[in-house]
Amino acid sequence: MIGWRFSDPSPMRELLEQMLESSRSPRHGGRGTPMPINVHDNGREVVVEAALPGVTPDKVDIDSADGLLTIRARAEFAERDYMHQELQTTDYVRQLQLPPDCRYEEARADFENGMLTITVPKAQPKQPEKIRIQVTRKERGPETIEAKPGEGYSEVKRPRKRS
Repeated sequence: MIGWRFSDPSPMRELLEQMLESSRSPRHGGRGTPMPINVHDNGREVVVEAALPGVTPDKVDIDSADGLLTIRARAEFAERDYMHQELQTTDYVRQLQLPPDCRYEEARADFENGMLTITVPKAQPKQPEKIRIQVTRKERGPETIEAKPGEGYSEVKRPRKRS
């Protein structure tokens, strides 16, 4: 008969299980376990990728307030008498401060194969406005031209009058 070495009673096994159990307790002030993430900015949007093993889409909560993105999720595993267990019920929490030009009201999230992808568009820089300039030329009289700031003309500062 072949026996499982994990099922044999041993004081060392009990000590090891106690150490493993204490390592599973939250070390993050009861806030939850941070999930691994990647964050990148492609110029138009900020993309956050979070690994959430064992989490279903209905157990994910994402919110933002004051420029702080918060991701909460829960991975649930059945309580059983396992011969070996490394996956257990886990509450994940991660907070990220994103750039101030993010438009959270237009953010979208996708969840596939345990990976959460959050895409937050950034505000686009304001396009230069056209400036209408009234120009008076001796031969033609007054006419209006359109210009963009810094293109096709330069501003001339008037000299100060000396007293």
